[in-house]
Amino acid sequence: MTTLITFIGRTEANRAYRLAQYRFENGVEIKSKLFAAAAVRWLRGAQRSPRRLLVVGTPTSGWDVLMELVESLAPDQAHDALEWAVPVSDALERGPVDASVLRDFERRFSATLGVQLDLRFTANDGDSVFETLHGALSQDEQVVLDITHSYRSMPVHALVALGAMRWLKGVEISDIIYGSLDERGTDGVSLARSLGSTARLARHTPALAQLALVDDVGQVAAVYAENHPRLAEQLDATQRLESIMQFDSAGTKRGQSLGALRGLSCTPMEAAISERVIETLDSLNQGSGSSGLLARAKRALARRDFMRALGLANEAIALRAVERYNLRAEAMKGSPPDDFYRALNELVRIRLDECTANPDCPRNSGQPAWKSYKILRNARNSVMHAGA
Repeated sequence: MTTLITFIGRTEANRAYRLAQYRFENGVEIKSKLFAAAAVRWLRGAQRSPRRLLVVGTPTSGWDVLMELVESLAPDQAHDALEWAVPVSDALERGPVDASVLRDFERRFSATLGVQLDLRFTANDGDSVFETLHGALSQDEQVVLDITHSYRSMPVHALVALGAMRWLKGVEISDIIYGSLDERGTDGVSLARSLGSTARLARHTPALAQLALVDDVGQVAAVYAENHPRLAEQLDATQRLESIMQFDSAGTKRGQSLGALRGLSCTPMEAAISERVIETLDSLNQGSGSSGLLARAKRALARRDFMRALGLANEAIALRAVERYNLRAEAMKGSPPDDFYRALNELVRIRLDECTANPDCPRNSGQPAWKSYKILRNARNSVMHAGA
């Protein structure tokens, strides 16, 4: 479900709300006092009609301005809207309005306007705005955020709150819109802006976190999916192979991704993201064979990814034995194809037992090599067999 979130400012400001001709970036012009009314009409024309309109304000906000929604979207019901607004205006002259007037507006005009109305009180502070939005929005909901009206701080609180809810509830900002009375074209028409690139950055922030925290180049592929689909496929394939620890196989896709990124023509935001992706892909080039596995084990340990560090360290030692003593060729002698890995693992075990029992094998903090290796194997087995 897509929800349009908008705000209502304080009473004094609303008395100054005036009719404006808004021109959207696709050339559509809509006249309205309340920008949210123009936004609903524009979104409907762009086949992005919101199913819900979430209107947020304080108890002393100028809620009577909501009559403009009805006048703009359902003019034949304007008289009913005026009938609702007059006592609300009178009440605001004396102080805050009661929540019952909001419920009355929802009940009377949701069906008329063709959008589910959800009117909410909040205070103009971070905790209150977060609590209001968190309680109103559903899991994985799509949001268009209108930052035109109300205190300047309230939309800022909302932006930060929605950024947190991207993680907590999967709420995604699909667009941020703004109607500027001060920014006008040469003909005096007010400009309506879609802050699409900023909304897009907000949408991809979790992928950037994954990139920074765990070198995940697959999630960030979505940044390039629309304009550079081939690159997105290569990044996704790279991550798929990396995640199942097929590092040598991932090398080809990693190289293809690097080549595409270094020749990419893109926006400043994409350029900054690409720079970090290139840095990550370069850092994943840890070499092949046992030395590459050992480097990756150290990298995992440094970021406290203990399960991967243990698994990679154990595999690095085993693979080093295979390389050093050419155990693949030995395992293939007389072994049926389906017994190859069993035979190879047995040869590795025997060879490592011999090597670590050698008195000349390096000691770890005075501890014999065989004992250190046994601890490593036991630790690896304990984390690879869940619950052990």
